[in-house]
Amino acid sequence: MIFIDFETRSKADLKLLGGYNYCNAPSTEVLCGAAVWGDKQWVWGHLAEIRVEGATVSREIPQELLEAAASGVTL
Repeated sequence: MIFIDFETRSKADLKLLGGYNYCNAPSTEVLCGAAVWGDKQWVWGHLAEIRVEGATVSREIPQELLEAAASGVTL
């Protein structure tokens, strides 16, 4: 199982709009994401210049993570 978390910001009100509409609001953006799959850890996004002990850090979502999700690994 892959555990994923996203940090976002937006002018939209999440509680008022609900998750789907918040995600689709024009001002909503993903600041960074993090995922854990077994012993692998990733952090990606605007905060890619930070160091996270034990994690692979990058600006883009790691290809290995995308491939695992596409192959049907539970999220």
